[in-house]
Amino acid sequence: MIFSFQQMLQEEAEEIANEWKYSGIYSFYDITTDEKDYAELVNQTKRSNNYFSCYVDNELVAYYSVDIVDENKAEIGLGLRPEFTGRGYGLNFVNEVMIHITSWSGVTNFMLSVALFNQRAIKVYKKAGFSEVEVYMQNTNGNTYEFIRMIKN
Repeated sequence: MIFSFQQMLQEEAEEIANEWKYSGIYSFYDITTDEKDYAELVNQTKRSNNYFSCYVDNELVAYYSVDIVDENKAEIGLGLRPEFTGRGYGLNFVNEVMIHITSWSGVTNFMLSVALFNQRAIKVYKKAGFSEVEVYMQNTNGNTYEFIRMIKN
């Protein structure tokens, strides 16, 4: 699967925020479950230039957010379209995102956070070379959840 990336457009942000619905425990990742996440994604000013849409064969299949922390470190957030989760696309997606970020920023060290229950994603991140550095509690979606911070140097 070959991904192409572009700066996220408003209509893409609205589609992801309002239409991408995950099943079971993964509904945690529905953007509508957290007011702050929703407001950031659908507002161009808040979204700034930190969000990218990912396409395969002209179909929106994923997105990522990036915050350049310093000259060689970026914090990333990743999202696959619900129909593409659990189908073996994750590792390629994660690797392509890091290649894309490195190509325009020069950054080669990455950090991300993932909910502890999401063992499926954690397995993918470990295959991509990330390692766990800490477990912490985070307020989101109207409650407090355990998250894992992971890094790839």
